[in-house]
Amino acid sequence: MRRYLVLILISTLIPVLLSCAASASVTVSYTRKDLDSGFNAAEAAEVILNTDRISFTGSGVEIDGSTVRITQGGTYLVQGTIQDGQLIVDAGDNDDVQLVLNGVSLTSSTPAAIYVMNADKVILTLAPGTVNVIADGQASTPELDAEDVNAAVFSKDDLTINGDGTLIVRGNYRHGIVSKDDLKIVSGTIEIMAVGDGIKGRDLLAVRNGNISITAQQDGMQSNNNADPERGFVYIENGQIDITAELDGIQAATGLYIKGGTITIRSGGGSAVSSNTPAWGMWGGGRGMAWPVWPAGPSDPSGSQDTPSAKGLKAGASIVIDGGSINIDSSDDAIHSNDLVMINGGVISVSSGDDGIHADSLLEINGGEITLHKCYEGLESTVIVINDGVVRVLGARDDGINAAGGVDVSALGGRVGQNRFMSEAYGELFIHGGYVFVSADGDGIDSNGLITITGGTVIVHGPTDSWNAALDYNTQFTIEGGLLVAAGSAGMAMAPSASSSQKSIVVRFNSFPAQEIVHIASSEDNEPIVTFRSSKTYQSLVVSSPLVEMDKTYIIYRGGSHTGVEIDGLFLDGTYTPGIQIGTTSASSGQGQGFGPGRGPGFGQPGMWGVPMPPQR
Repeated sequence: MRRYLVLILISTLIPVLLSCAASASVTVSYTRKDLDSGFNAAEAAEVILNTDRISFTGSGVEIDGSTVRITQGGTYLVQGTIQDGQLIVDAGDNDDVQLVLNGVSLTSSTPAAIYVMNADKVILTLAPGTVNVIADGQASTPELDAEDVNAAVFSKDDLTINGDGTLIVRGNYRHGIVSKDDLKIVSGTIEIMAVGDGIKGRDLLAVRNGNISITAQQDGMQSNNNADPERGFVYIENGQIDITAELDGIQAATGLYIKGGTITIRSGGGSAVSSNTPAWGMWGGGRGMAWPVWPAGPSDPSGSQDTPSAKGLKAGASIVIDGGSINIDSSDDAIHSNDLVMINGGVISVSSGDDGIHADSLLEINGGEITLHKCYEGLESTVIVINDGVVRVLGARDDGINAAGGVDVSALGGRVGQNRFMSEAYGELFIHGGYVFVSADGDGIDSNGLITITGGTVIVHGPTDSWNAALDYNTQFTIEGGLLVAAGSAGMAMAPSASSSQKSIVVRFNSFPAQEIVHIASSEDNEPIVTFRSSKTYQSLVVSSPLVEMDKTYIIYRGGSHTGVEIDGLFLDGTYTPGIQIGTTSASSGQGQGFGPGRGPGFGQPGMWGVPMPPQR
């Protein structure tokens, strides 16, 4: 009774979850000043940095030793070199300041070589053809600690970076670039190395374009305002982003939105350094690295504010991917949301030491090309909905697709793939279209509740051990359309439910060899149902197709050849040349429980269609 009450609850929640996911979007606006990287050098105040003497022309500039202070709005052209100095913006609340870096090498012995103390907005423009280097020191002063200034480029107000030049940032104290408000990157080439995070925009981090390269000992990119649900977003429209991070590649406290661009992430040492070792993620060099040590406080990663992890893409609320090219090699989950993940397009390639894509509540795939080369589990969420797109799970060490409920608490310091869910919430899988291929060592497709297939193509090269199955579900598996071909071990094997409007053929073998063709055709007109070969040895084969009819007899062949195109073991078009006939099967008219007379020594008995084998846990 409890199981069906949970079913009713989930069925009620699914439209709400879908509605929330569909509306999970954010729009980032850019002002004319954000987008315009032009400047009039003749009208700008000019600042010339020099270790011996800093000079300037124009107004709004104060010099105090090696410190330059901008006190009012306007455009400031900065160039030259200084070994231990600081550029501070301390303008009015409504002032917009454009800092044009025209070949600057600025190093500070304290944090914040560039420090925006006060302004409405600062536009950091990289002059065309220039290389600008900004670096801070490892030590800090009490004054800066009190202000929580912790980056080589630090802004308390909105910060925009544009232009056609290059900005090289060395965050030796903590982070590379930080804005306590909005941080927008419109254009330019940006290279960052930081002992902390690479780039942080507390309220918003938006990338419109540019070429960004980050090497960070913590997160690569981050928006960390988790106190306001309307802030804490990361929004990427375009550009090229290359991140190597010891912790998360890109993290958003609320929503992470990717519209386009080329994104490459390697987090936590990559999938080859899977977080299944006891010392992984222990601060102070658990993986043999000299982690930075800093005073406890709001940004202390060992505290309760955030649990360290090494995920590729991570969000507290939602991840929406509409396009772009994304390549992730992560020690922890490649794509992880504490609530929703929606993929509408793009090309995604993943190798993960833990799950490929995980969402606590809902994972919805509406398009795109997703390839999970290596992972513990492939797709995982309480509710998984596949409407369109191409999903290929090539190397799952456990389940390929897992509809299981609750919060996945596996993280650094815990064994990868433990997935100790915080609740026993129900799971449900819907496949309405698209193309899904799964090769898994555990269950190929697993649901803690229901499976529903109404369309698309689903191919499973399932497990070889008897403790897992190509198909596994707790309550019901309804198939109403599409093509399903699932091969795996027989010990725990299951098939679609008898109530399904589309029937299935289930064949049992003693052992069918890997890389051997199996062909099923109608005995009446030799119409082919499927021609298939698995990459693994198997004992159970489930085939469901609109071509399967009640009260017909089907012939099963082993071997032979096929002239068609083979995709993931499924042969398309072309002509089959028969091998050895090993059996026939047919169904009765009632519940579709017919057993064929199974022939062929060593290949067992072709079985039933339309009826599930008893659930075995």
